[in-house]
Order: sequence, then C-alpha cells, then structure tokens
Amino acid sequence: MSWGTELWDRYKVLYRHSEGGIDFLENSVSNFINERGKIEKEYAHKLRKLVDKFHPKESGGNGKKFTRPNEEYSYITGYKEMLQEVGYIAGQHEIIAEHCSIDNCKKMKEQIKKLKEKRKKNLKEFNRIESDLKRTYSSFESCRNEFRKAYEDSEKSTEAYRQGDLDGNVSPKEMEKLKNMMNSRSQNCDVHKGHYASSLLETNDFQREYYSRLLPEVLDTLQGLEKDQIAILVEAISSYIHKEKDILPIIGKCHESIIKALEKVSPQDDTEIDIEKFKSGDIPPGDFKMDDMSNPYEMLTKDPVEKATNLNLYPRKRELEHILDEKEKELATVNKTLSSINLMITSYEKNPSFGSKKDKDKFNVEKTKLLSQKNTLEVEVSNLHAELTSVEDRLELLKNRSPISSSNSPMFLQRDHRGSQSSGSLKSSNLSIGSNSINTNTTNGNMNTSPDHSVPEEEYESWNDNNNNRNNGGGLSPLPPPPPPPPMILDSSTAEVLICSAMYAYDGDDVTENIIPMADGERFQILEEDFDHSGWTRVKRLSLKFFNDSGEGYVPTSFLKICYPAPNESRI
Repeated sequence: MSWGTELWDRYKVLYRHSEGGIDFLENSVSNFINERGKIEKEYAHKLRKLVDKFHPKESGGNGKKFTRPNEEYSYITGYKEMLQEVGYIAGQHEIIAEHCSIDNCKKMKEQIKKLKEKRKKNLKEFNRIESDLKRTYSSFESCRNEFRKAYEDSEKSTEAYRQGDLDGNVSPKEMEKLKNMMNSRSQNCDVHKGHYASSLLETNDFQREYYSRLLPEVLDTLQGLEKDQIAILVEAISSYIHKEKDILPIIGKCHESIIKALEKVSPQDDTEIDIEKFKSGDIPPGDFKMDDMSNPYEMLTKDPVEKATNLNLYPRKRELEHILDEKEKELATVNKTLSSINLMITSYEKNPSFGSKKDKDKFNVEKTKLLSQKNTLEVEVSNLHAELTSVEDRLELLKNRSPISSSNSPMFLQRDHRGSQSSGSLKSSNLSIGSNSINTNTTNGNMNTSPDHSVPEEEYESWNDNNNNRNNGGGLSPLPPPPPPPPMILDSSTAEVLICSAMYAYDGDDVTENIIPMADGERFQILEEDFDHSGWTRVKRLSLKFFNDSGEGYVPTSFLKICYPAPNESRI
C-alpha cells in the first residue's frame, strides 16, 4: 500500500506525523543510546577504579595503601588474576560505551540531519506542485469567467437585435448597428470559448497528472522518509545489541579465566609456604635435670629450658637469596651493556669513518668502568654464593639433628621476665662462621674450653651431642668432656674469682632494663649465677674498652663460657 494512492488527500497530516517520528528518533532513541553509552563508560570507569583501589600495593608514603603480601601465595596470585580479568571486562564495557556514544550516536545525528533535509525538500516540492495546480485552477477560472461574460454579452446583443427586428419603430441604421454589435460579440464569445476550452483541457490534464503522478510521488517520498526513520531506529538499537552480544563471549572467557585462576589456589601449598616463611629451624627443648648446687661449673652449663637458637638462619637464607637474585640480574645487565660497548668499539676499529676518536675513547672509558663494576659484582655474587652454601649446610645439619637431650647440653639463650633475645641481635659477621675445630686446654688445673669463633653452632652442639651419646656410636669422634672444677663454696670471695667470657657478640636490649651488650671474647666476673634456669646470668665487666657503661647487668647464659683468669687480672 502506498501513501500516494491511499492518503492522497492527507499530506499535511502525514507531514506533521513525519515530524513527530523524527523528533522521537532524535529525542528518545538517540538520547537513550547516548545515555546507555554513558552508563557503560561510568561502569567501566568504576570497575577500573575498583581494581586499582583493591590491587595489592607496596605500603609507603602517607597515603593508606594495602601492603602487598608475598606473591608466591597461590591465593594472592588468583586474586590478582581475578582483578586483571575484571580490568579486561571493564575494557569490554568501554568498547560498548565508545560504540554507543561515538559511533552510533554520531551516525544517528548525521542520519537525522539528512531526514530533516529530505523532509524539508519534500515539503518544498509539495508546495511547488500545489502552487502549479492552484495557478492552473486560477487560469482556468479566469478563462471560464471571461467566456461566461462574452457569452452573456453575445446573448444580450442577439436579444437586442431580435427585439429591434420585431419592433418596427427602429430605424435601419440602428438595426445595422445592433447587428454589427451582435456579430462582434458573437465572435468575441467564440474566441473566449476557445480559450476556455483550451484552459479546460490544460487544467484537466494537469489535474490528472497532479493526482496520478506528482502528488503520489511527493507522498511516496514522505513515506520513504518515514521508512528511513524507522530503519534508523532499528539499526541503531540492533547495532548496540549486536555489539553487546559480541563482547559477551569475551566477558564469558574472562569469567572462565577467573574460575581457572581460583581453581589453581591451593590452601595446602600456601600453608607450606607459611612454614618455609616463618620456620625458625629450632628444635623443642629437652627435659630438665636435677641441679647440683654444689657444682658452680654445672650451674653455668646446665640444660636449657628452651630450644637452641639457629642464629636466624632461615631469614638469613631468604635474605641472601633475594640479594643474590638482584646482584645476578645487575651482573647480567652489566654484561649485556659491556657486550654492546665491545661491539661498538669493534665497529670503530673496523671502520674508522663510523665515528670519531673521541667517541671511541668515550666508549673505552665506559668499558673500563663496566669492567670494574663487573669484577665487583662477580666478587659479591661469589661471596653471596659461598655464604648461602654455608647457611644451607648449617640448616641441613639442624634439619637432621635430633631434639636436645637432657644431659650435658650446651647453654643457649632463655626467655623470661627480664627480656627476650629477639630484642637484641647477633652481629652479622657472626652469621658466617667457619668450621674450625674446638680447642680444649687444661693447664695447671685451669680449664679453658673455647670453641673458635669460626666454629658453627651446629658443630658445637654436635660436639656436645656426641659427648652425650658417645656410647651410642655417633657419627663424630667423641671428645673428652672438660674436667669438672673442684668443689667450690659459693660465698662472696669465691664468686669474685668466677670468670667467664663471651663466645658471641650480643647487642643487648634497648627496652628491658639491666640487659647489657657484650663483645665477642669479652671477659666478665659472675655476680649472680643462673640458678633459676631463666637463661640469664648477672655479670660485671672486667674491662671498659668495649662499652662505656655501668658494666653490670644481665647477659644470655648461652653466650658464655667459664674460665679461670690469673689472680692478678683486675678491672680496668
């Protein structure tokens, strides 16, 4: 069905109707898609902001940031992969927003503009053919009126001539005049009749063409404009839906990736990482033994209440591995740069025109610096490898060591109300101890059992363990235990001559009172022995050359060895 045939007389109504359709397309559909794009854009922006807000970050600065946990945890990896996929999803929504706000809406605006121009042109065409029709009607009406007037004048002249002919009183001259007038008006009527007939034919032809071709064409054009407006609406919404439909599989893949990332999370592996991260390597303490109060030497060498310390070997191992990894990366970068510089120098030597001598000298200076840096890094890497190997060997000894026995174990640091060893720290130099043997000297009844400071604690403990288990066929050759000192009466005069020395350096405690630091090998006078098995012994310095303080306080019993100085040794 066509508007040109069915609605030939409703052009003005149809014209207003088309205007409403274009306004609907512009004010409703176009704005809807534009607003939909803004929503998608805002949603994508909020998603990205959410990802950035909750992405694990290094803590630092005055801003509130989340501390990034260890990335080796599978749940952290899964969480970060989930955030990454959410970022990809935000990107897909940005594609929809761009399609709606830029591609679709821009295209719709251009199409709506063309529709308005076509509608305006259609109205102009309708006004033109309608003006032509009205002009034809006007011309036809004028011809008809002229013909009617000429006919009436002709009829009047004929009637006047007939009346004069019947009336005998009219002179022949008057009759001749009436006759001439009748003939003239009759001829004039015939002329206007011809004009009228011609105008009638022309008007009928144009009217026929107007209603059969011209007006239907204008109406059909308006109908086509209406169809275009509807097609634009369908295309705009369909394009938006198809674009959203296209990204749904991609979003689905993002969801699948999130599920796969979560499936890789292993609580068991993460808890094992915690073991590796927080493991100290210590072993549980052994049983208590009966104290022999009459033996002061035994009071200083009594069994520990707690486990033996491993000198923080596990944290040290992790630190060494981290430093070694950074140094190796730095060395690889230096080697790569050095290789590039060597290539440039070779190019200069083969082709002098490639660069000036100044450039070559500049590269040689840079090469010298890099070689020096390379040598330094190689030495550092070698030392780090050696220290890491030493730490790993000591950890292996700790791993294979049995729990502490309850007899003749060495002394180690205890914790009680006076403080904790964790508040102090060992000298870093003591973390890299060699493997020399233990020296046992007995002269004139004076015993000096002194493990060399390069002896690892594990070997020192193994020595004691082997002494305890020499009847069980231990792996190491048993050494004879130090001879016990003669029984002593623990009065004030005796305590003054009970001397000990530090086997390890100790930094002391800045928080707990009465805890003093000590240097490796420093000698002390024992003021109060560790009778309560607390792990602390009250001592007095024999020299102030290491520390300038009061000289009295508590030190870890596990870091002391007993010795008997010459009578003339005095406090400086």
